[in-house]
Amino acid sequence: MVFSINHRTGLHSAYQSVCESVYEYVLTEQREYDAPGLVTSTNDTQRQFQIPFEELVDDRAVFESLLQEWHAERGATSSVAKMVSCRSYLSIIGMGKARAVELILAQMESEGDDPDHWFLALQVLTGVNPVSEEDEGNLQAMARTWLQWARNSGYAW
Repeated sequence: MVFSINHRTGLHSAYQSVCESVYEYVLTEQREYDAPGLVTSTNDTQRQFQIPFEELVDDRAVFESLLQEWHAERGATSSVAKMVSCRSYLSIIGMGKARAVELILAQMESEGDDPDHWFLALQVLTGVNPVSEEDEGNLQAMARTWLQWARNSGYAW
């Protein structure tokens, strides 16, 4: 996937700072990119270029921004359905398995004895549910099970 940046385009806040940094670098260095996959066009008011998306985005920054949005968006609720249907939670899932799973696992581990509801996201992203029926509803046991499964499956965070 290629991400096209125009310094006058408004973007999600997590992407905006990255875009501004890249744009400033290009202006400061006055570089014209001729490498395959990087296309530059310039006029009096703007400069556009394309960079492979994966090389541009700081996944942790995007995740942290979405995490803050999720907490604000859902508010104080005990409804798991409301928690997992928030746009920001779904956006975390939308980051994909390769980009989100280890970030979610690290976040869940950092939450200690008060884990958040990451279980549906992990199940959707990994395609498994290692939690036994006996542990369903026990958030601490569910978190321990997911973290152990992830370690056994080769995830490192």
